[in-house]
Amino acid sequence: MKTLVALLFLFSSTAVLAQSISGDIWLQPADDGRLAVMISTTPGSVGPQSFAFKLVLSRDAVTSIEKSGDVASCTPVFSWSNNVSYVVVLDRNQCPLVGGNTYEVARVSVGLIGPWPLTIDFEPSVTILSDYGGKITATAKKENLRLTGYTIDVTRRRSAGH
Repeated sequence: MKTLVALLFLFSSTAVLAQSISGDIWLQPADDGRLAVMISTTPGSVGPQSFAFKLVLSRDAVTSIEKSGDVASCTPVFSWSNNVSYVVVLDRNQCPLVGGNTYEVARVSVGLIGPWPLTIDFEPSVTILSDYGGKITATAKKENLRLTGYTIDVTRRRSAGH
């Protein structure tokens, strides 16, 4: 019996250690003129229930961030934002995101000041995807989270992710 309990404990410990999360966070144009913040996790990843990011702008612009898309109707357990940062912990019972999928989680409104290009990137040191408890994380530093910003260039007819 002790052997069986020990084996079950070892198996459950190994299963917990095997959980991981990896993926991408990127900006892409939305149909309403704003930029959609997208998250995607690789197949086999735990569901992303928490995320945080900070935007870095190459020059002055007026920005605002709000939840949208797949999490628009979710009431978060915790959220905080300002004009360049966003932190959210989702209620896993109300808004159970599943690993291996792509979700739109926010939209960024950008008001340009002047006609010059604006590059928007994610600050790697504070951008994170994680499980509900924050124990399983993906970050740029751990090399399991890829970040892709976006350049708005009104002098050209198109802009591009980078």
